[in-house]
Amino acid sequence: MQRRYRAFLLFSLAVTSAFAQQPARTSPTFAPYLAEVQSSGKTAAELDAVIYTTDPDALESLGLRVQARFPAFVTVRGTADALVAATDLPSVQYVDAGSLHYPDNDGAAALVGVQALRQGTLGNKGYTGRGVLVCIVDSGIDWRHLDFRDPADTTRSRIHAIWDQTIAPLQGETPPPGFTAGVQYNKAQIEAALAGGAALRTADTDGHGTHVAGTAAGNGASLNPARNVGMAPEAEIVAIKAGNGSFSTAAIVNALTYCDDVATRAGKPAVANLSLGSQFGAHDGTGEKEVAVTNLFGNKAGRVAVFSAGNDGGTLGHIAGTTADGGTTTFSFTIPTYTPAAGQSNDRLTFDLWYDGSAGVTATVR
Repeated sequence: MQRRYRAFLLFSLAVTSAFAQQPARTSPTFAPYLAEVQSSGKTAAELDAVIYTTDPDALESLGLRVQARFPAFVTVRGTADALVAATDLPSVQYVDAGSLHYPDNDGAAALVGVQALRQGTLGNKGYTGRGVLVCIVDSGIDWRHLDFRDPADTTRSRIHAIWDQTIAPLQGETPPPGFTAGVQYNKAQIEAALAGGAALRTADTDGHGTHVAGTAAGNGASLNPARNVGMAPEAEIVAIKAGNGSFSTAAIVNALTYCDDVATRAGKPAVANLSLGSQFGAHDGTGEKEVAVTNLFGNKAGRVAVFSAGNDGGTLGHIAGTTADGGTTTFSFTIPTYTPAAGQSNDRLTFDLWYDGSAGVTATVR
């Protein structure tokens, strides 16, 4: 599918010179943030980003660590200085932070008739998720929770693995194979902690990930096994903590890649659940997250990816239409009364507009 072009209109009520100096090949939302990090002196801090490039290996020479690779883009981790330097490489087309995604989830299990499905109404077979990995890409998981343990032996965990992308490894801890950030805990480590060993350092401080994991694969053991049961109570769980309340595109793409890797090594089918949403992007299947799903899950047997949908249906957050060549389209917006915020990159109003074609677009603001 041909990727749409982005007409990104960013209107600033406090334009900074640092933003104006950023390279044109940097996302207009990412550029001012990079400039702010550079001017603050926090140049050692590492950031996640998406880079469209024809030569991923060239990024390594700048100190950027490539994480997940796809035909048109890669995800990287590195400093603001290295990300800005990447725009000088001839092989780099675009450097982007991607978009932030926020938690979504409703009472899905009660609406889809899952209890009847488990009782064998489809093909006279009860589906419980046995033998399947359910990957929860979210804010982490309460690994002590009884809903995620074997009800016959609570020292045994139903969690196959945890990858916490938000913490740095300490002695004896490592990231997953192929990645350079975060900490992976395997089932043996989880069960050792349940048995009274050293506690895992990962925690679901937001709570959304645990809630979603319960909806997808909780067995109800902590409250009411006959009633408070998730979709697949006998599935194994792979929990990826990709953020706390908001989740970057790079973190999500890396999580999907990890889910596929774990399932491949285990030789099991996998379902990835992302109860996360964003108002940014074309929403037409050409974004980085959608490309990752298509490449990793869409064309492979035993892989399914599930995303939340409809949670923002009543927010009136979108416009759509068609404009002829040489024509114009007008839309109105209201800026409410506000108190100006101090500092760089504040008080900005952003429209994320996408269109088919390669013609130039100009914008006039009254």
